[in-house]
Amino acid sequence: MGRHAVWTTVIAAAVLIAPGAPLHAQPVPSDQLVHGLLSDDAFEQDTSRTYIHGAYPADLPPLLERKILSAIPDRTRRVAIRALRLYPVADQLDRWFTILKKTDSYAVKRWVIDVLSGCKDKAVVMPLVNELSCPDAGVRERAAIALKTAGDDRMYPMVLIMAKNQNPIYRVYAMEAMAHLYDQRFQTVPLEMLRDPNHTVRYYALRCAEMNNVPQSLSAIRNLAGGDPNFRVRAKAISILGNYRDSGSLYIFTRALGDREPSVRLAAATGLYHLNSRSAASALGGQLLHERDNAIKMMILSALARLGSAGSMHGLEKTLREDDSPLIRALSAHVLGEARERHAVNALSAALADTDRRVRAEVCAALGAYREKRAQDELVRMSLSNDDRYVRTAALYALRRIADRASVNALHERAAAEKDPVIKSIIESMR
Repeated sequence: MGRHAVWTTVIAAAVLIAPGAPLHAQPVPSDQLVHGLLSDDAFEQDTSRTYIHGAYPADLPPLLERKILSAIPDRTRRVAIRALRLYPVADQLDRWFTILKKTDSYAVKRWVIDVLSGCKDKAVVMPLVNELSCPDAGVRERAAIALKTAGDDRMYPMVLIMAKNQNPIYRVYAMEAMAHLYDQRFQTVPLEMLRDPNHTVRYYALRCAEMNNVPQSLSAIRNLAGGDPNFRVRAKAISILGNYRDSGSLYIFTRALGDREPSVRLAAATGLYHLNSRSAASALGGQLLHERDNAIKMMILSALARLGSAGSMHGLEKTLREDDSPLIRALSAHVLGEARERHAVNALSAALADTDRRVRAEVCAALGAYREKRAQDELVRMSLSNDDRYVRTAALYALRRIADRASVNALHERAAAEKDPVIKSIIESMR
């Protein structure tokens, strides 16, 4: 019988002892348990874990601690942590604290914090507080979330000390922690950080204000949105104001549409979409004359579609006529249909020659919003043309929407020679 078979037999015998007999009646050496935990054999792993969970061998936790703290692969450390978690956390608190303090592995710190986060013992608070200044962002965030659950005021002195530190890194750490641990008693802290000379600190202060809806922060956020020298801060502040649906920031949004940084312009366009104010239509349409970023153009067009306004006709005509993206050209046509601007018919009619069938179909749908004779004549022409069925169907449904008898009669007069059964069926249904 091989070594593994012998080992498995011993462990299985220890686990499957007669009912009523203590599990520790047939103890298994801890080094053999560790070997089983690290085995590639799933049965040996499960059997070891079952034995540990039932017997709680007292000499195993120190061995597991040494494994976790040693310079070994993360897989071995992870297996050792899983095994140590089989013991009641309260019985091994000091050991968990030691591992958290001594380990040089951020992964291990994150795993240990996950273990401690489920413990109701207040003794976990200070070890977790110490991790709020850890260089690893994942460790800091986990520690803050665990402390939020603990709900103990002993965490705040560390946060306040970091907020006063001359090193901006620690002020950033303070804002990260405050984002999860915010308390109205300390609302002045993020407000002060919004005026910090370091742009990264200001950014994380904005994040804290956003996550906690910090009272009295609106004025400071507007100031940052309108004039902060750092574009990431401007973009973040504008994004927050947009999420707030802050109508008092309309002038900030419209001015930011012309910002040199794409992220700021996108935040401004998104904010105007949320604000949904017709007062912004002209600025949105005008920006299309100059905008080169497709994501921003899409957001501007979405905002105009929601408003049902063309804003500046020149901007929409330009994107419909010249843009490289068929999607943007199609959305431009859609906006012109929603806006119902009389002068749009000429631009839409010209776009019926677009090279992309999706654009031509959207143009047909847009023309269906107009009752001008030219619009109807163009739709009749497209319905009976040799174009793609997708486009012709769009034209027919647009004519059905207009419901003009003269146009319908014109269709029937010329439909006798129609060979496409789908098109012919739609025309006949319009009698």
